[in-house]
Amino acid sequence: MLRIRLIGSPRIEGPNGQRREVRGKKPWALLARVLLTDRALTRRELSAELFPEAADPMGSLRWCLASLRKTIGSDEVLTGDPIRRELPDWVNVDVHDVQAGVVDTRHIGELLEGCRSTVWTGVLHVAARCPPTGVVPPCGSAA
Repeated sequence: MLRIRLIGSPRIEGPNGQRREVRGKKPWALLARVLLTDRALTRRELSAELFPEAADPMGSLRWCLASLRKTIGSDEVLTGDPIRRELPDWVNVDVHDVQAGVVDTRHIGELLEGCRSTVWTGVLHVAARCPPTGVVPPCGSAA
């Protein structure tokens, strides 16, 4: 089972608990944005939200998506336009566990702990308008 941890310090853990590297912070914001939204998002929406200052926002989005696919270990995830957000059964996401009520929410941390950028804090705040019960809002957002 691959575990995606968005609560606390973000990380992806392989079946044996080994961490899989995700380079940079924007891929984490992208992954959280896609997984926390209640609807499929288009590539244009995501590139405008996450890469407003980039010379090539769509190229930056493609790079992040490819990086996440490689880290997850599947070319079948995070594809299409709008981006498909379904994950295989062998992938577990902590935020989904919280939403399903299968974890104790009394002692969990904030979403993407340590990510302190106004761009993705705003994006994640939009994505988490109705945060799962017990999840502390993203850093820098108003509670």
